[in-house]
Amino acid sequence: MEWLNSVEQVLRKYAQFDGRSRRKEYWYFMLFYYCVVLGFSLLSMVSVWFILLQLFTLAMLIPSLAVTVRRLHDIGRSGAWILIGVVPVFGWVILVIWLCQEGTPGDNMYGPSPLQSPSNNYVPVTPISSRGLAVKCLSGVLRGQTYRIGNAGIVLGRGPSCGIRFPDGAPGISIQHCRIQMQGSRLVLVDMNSRYGTWMENGKKLPPQYPELLNVGSRFYLGSQANMFQIVYM
Repeated sequence: MEWLNSVEQVLRKYAQFDGRSRRKEYWYFMLFYYCVVLGFSLLSMVSVWFILLQLFTLAMLIPSLAVTVRRLHDIGRSGAWILIGVVPVFGWVILVIWLCQEGTPGDNMYGPSPLQSPSNNYVPVTPISSRGLAVKCLSGVLRGQTYRIGNAGIVLGRGPSCGIRFPDGAPGISIQHCRIQMQGSRLVLVDMNSRYGTWMENGKKLPPQYPELLNVGSRFYLGSQANMFQIVYM
């Protein structure tokens, strides 16, 4: 169900304040939030339900703020504008109007549009040493190999169509684990619903199908740091 996927997406990005969020992601989560609060409120005459209401409200505070900031980013506004909500009535009305607006088309200063659907047209690529954007394996069974990313992008995984193919049975690697591609003028990394996750070097786990911006020098790993890669320019 679409609303359930939106709630899951927000909870996966529990404290992620960077990036952008679509209207559906924001409003489906808010619908879930207020339905649960209403349900607990109706039962709050019993002390245990009142306690559960307080615990739920506390647990949802950070993801609620995070998705609101990302929603503001999607319309090209700084997340600091969330503070307008402290102004009674006028601030609430303005904030709701902004949160209902369609996101800016294409990329903006806060990242690529969440409405963009990365292409699935990938061509297997062999290790090369020519100039251009490439991804280098720093550890694991492919250590030392460098692969050109190319205009079509590249998929990492165990599947036969992957441009960077791991051996069958490679631990922590899904059949189609993640992909790297150009999205407009930006290079992005997208997890393809992998079982063990795609992680940035700083330990940030990427939400499935959510583009993460990369730069030359960016490092990421698949499943564990035993499969570490770096974006390089050749």
